[in-house]
Amino acid sequence: MFKQQYLFTLAGLLLLVIAVMSCRDKGNPRRWFTGLFWGLYGLIFLVDDWAIPLLDPITPLGSTGARTLHVGVGMVVVVMALIAGFGGVRLGRYHARSDAQRQ
Repeated sequence: MFKQQYLFTLAGLLLLVIAVMSCRDKGNPRRWFTGLFWGLYGLIFLVDDWAIPLLDPITPLGSTGARTLHVGVGMVVVVMALIAGFGGVRLGRYHARSDAQRQ
């Protein structure tokens, strides 16, 4: 049976691949910020209910792992907005085919 989480996992893995490719793009002057943006975006898709029990031991008293996870994801979204807002995400350089190669 198809689960929605499978789609989220696939999207997260694809975004992590894009992050690695962005970091390796020597033609992009802001490749590290671009890669960080896409990497954080991919991690948000990969976080699931399995992360809540991992956060329970390190949460402050009176709080739950779910709340800590939600606050953490919110902070990641704010960091992503700052990266994008200050122009950290740029289009990379992609090699287009020449006219001779297209034919």
